[in-house]
Amino acid sequence: MAPNLAIIRVVAGLALLSGAALSQPRADAQAYPVRPVRIIVPNTAGSATDGVTRMVAQRFTEVWASRWWSITAPARAESSATI
Repeated sequence: MAPNLAIIRVVAGLALLSGAALSQPRADAQAYPVRPVRIIVPNTAGSATDGVTRMVAQRFTEVWASRWWSITAPARAESSATI
């Protein structure tokens, strides 16, 4: 019984592709985030949403060792809450 030629070709192709993928040099990623991250809160300062966002930003700063800012941008009569 001769093995099927199509199966041999598929296995050889997969071996070639996996060998080519493993031989590539490794690209090290940069630390994320590089710049300070700003979280925009569409409510007034001192609101519950602002307080929770400030706590989350503080925790992210501790965990990721990068600066996170909470910025309030209250909606005005002529603007919408979306930025």
